[in-house]
Amino acid sequence: MKTHYLKSKIFALATMVFMILALVPMNAMADDTSSNNAPSEKYIMMNVPYSDFYGQKIDSVTSATKKKTMNEKIVGGSYHTPDGSQILGVTCPVKVGEGVDLSNYKKVDSEADLFAGDNYSYVEISETPKFYLEATNADGAIKFSIPEAVKKSAKQVNPEVGEIAITDDRHVDYAIKLKNYETFLHENTKVYGVTIEGGGYSSKQIRHLAQIRNIYKKYQIGASKEEMGKFIGGVVTKITYYTSDGIYEISNIRISIPKLIDNKAGEALKVDNVPYGTGSTPVTVNLPDRYIGEYFLDGNKVNIDNGRIVTSDLSVGVHKLTAKDRFKEYANVDAYFTVTTDKMPAKYDGKKSIVKEENFTDEDFAGYLNNVTKMQIKVGDKTETYKVSGKHSIPIIDKKTGSLDFESDKVAKVKTDFPDLSDAEITVLSDGYKDLKFNLKTETPKENNNTQEPGENNESGDKPTTGDKPSDEGKPDPSGKPHAGSNPEIRELNVITEGQNDDKTIAKDNAVIYVIGESTKATFRILGDELKVEDLKGVLVDGQLINKTNYDVRQGSIIVTFKKSYVDSLKPGKHDITFDTKKGTAKAELVVKDKAQLNVTTNSNSENTPANTGDTSGFAIYTLITLAAIGGLYKTLRKN
Repeated sequence: MKTHYLKSKIFALATMVFMILALVPMNAMADDTSSNNAPSEKYIMMNVPYSDFYGQKIDSVTSATKKKTMNEKIVGGSYHTPDGSQILGVTCPVKVGEGVDLSNYKKVDSEADLFAGDNYSYVEISETPKFYLEATNADGAIKFSIPEAVKKSAKQVNPEVGEIAITDDRHVDYAIKLKNYETFLHENTKVYGVTIEGGGYSSKQIRHLAQIRNIYKKYQIGASKEEMGKFIGGVVTKITYYTSDGIYEISNIRISIPKLIDNKAGEALKVDNVPYGTGSTPVTVNLPDRYIGEYFLDGNKVNIDNGRIVTSDLSVGVHKLTAKDRFKEYANVDAYFTVTTDKMPAKYDGKKSIVKEENFTDEDFAGYLNNVTKMQIKVGDKTETYKVSGKHSIPIIDKKTGSLDFESDKVAKVKTDFPDLSDAEITVLSDGYKDLKFNLKTETPKENNNTQEPGENNESGDKPTTGDKPSDEGKPDPSGKPHAGSNPEIRELNVITEGQNDDKTIAKDNAVIYVIGESTKATFRILGDELKVEDLKGVLVDGQLINKTNYDVRQGSIIVTFKKSYVDSLKPGKHDITFDTKKGTAKAELVVKDKAQLNVTTNSNSENTPANTGDTSGFAIYTLITLAAIGGLYKTLRKN
């Protein structure tokens, strides 16, 4: 009986000890020395100008297309002016050294605020980054450098880079495009900077590259001929990427940087236009003596015999002759020419469709439709020309069936430019064919009295000439002015959310996922050239105009942030957002979720796990208490 009593008491005592241990955090016994031993290392995310990042003078990047500077998918890792006109430098982690005074610099609330922030703006971060600059005090000024430990952690990678720089890219004079880059440039990887090393055969060079001007969508780098400088005629032997995941080096490469040859006017290589079915056409070659040329017609190797190339089997339309230097000292030279015809296999049927003309084959008609590149619309004194083929085109014509569309949302720009097309004069431009003209209200097409050479059109002004490349559908005008036929008023506006919100909000493309109880804001950036805050007329949620007190607006182009109190009041689920501006509308999505809907296990784990301080003294003490209690219990049992 006594033994049973003692065992009961011992069991109760043991249970009490373990309950106490379960309730007290493992680090409860750790000394509170935070006030006396503050962490010696402090990291921030800071806007660092290019010149400070690279340690030498680097100009900011000016972009006529502000959509690019404000699109984090393209320029993630950089920051820009509020209006998007310039990229100023790199937003990257910085380790703050002793003696560095941050009081002179602007502290912001989140990393999203840095994207259009000032030079040296910063936000504190808690994690230790894989790549960072070190900031030190240099006589009161702040100086940046890459620590040796970070440099030594650089990793070797081997994406395909090619043997010669690309010289027909529409962004830069010279481009190097990486293949298989996904092995180290992941979707969330931010590229802070890139350097190339190499140069001419008598000197070694290093070039520092900037966003957009030199780094485009992570995997493509390049430069103008002025920036390449002494690299031209030489090689690139090393490429170094500075990223959020660390430093990556691409070595053991040899990329030739060829000399460029100007052929805009056909002074180096020219091919005469030729009527369809003609056996050959003259070629004029005026390349440097050291240019050992090989020639390719539409990608197939050909010979130039007695100053002519064979054209008997070529179809109607634009073709390309390319000269390649066998020793890669010089860049490729392209010459465009047109195979023309007097025949017209198409007509307007009076019912908003282009159809096959009688006595022509389906193949003839398909060839005509395939070559249609532009459509010109004239109403009264106003004339606009629209691209209907390639990137950024407007699908006025179905190039498989010939049907015309002047009504759907896909051709909204046309409807905006011409609200009334009842008496519109239409001109269809197809490479190699005479222009097809008709009036939308008439049943019979107008007689084409075109006296120009077949395949040419003076009205559009941009049919390919002998030595000139056809206009690239996505290429901006070097002058920064709108293309002919374009409308400076923006009608279809884009929205981005990535880089605008904090880490408590999920943002992708034009959508924001807001979690009630966790998220603090929902921010959307509306993109558009010359778009200003005062252009915003209103915001609609699920088709209903909401009060302006429910959101804040700031410049850049237009940034709209819904207030926490408003979003918290919305029902969980998907909400359609419409931003109505003087220059068009923009669509977005706001998905509201209740915190209770999230994974309970994940949340409970993250909330109940004590902070890891690195101090194990509490655990050791409680282990000793437990062992002592068990020892005492065992001894008591032995005695009884």
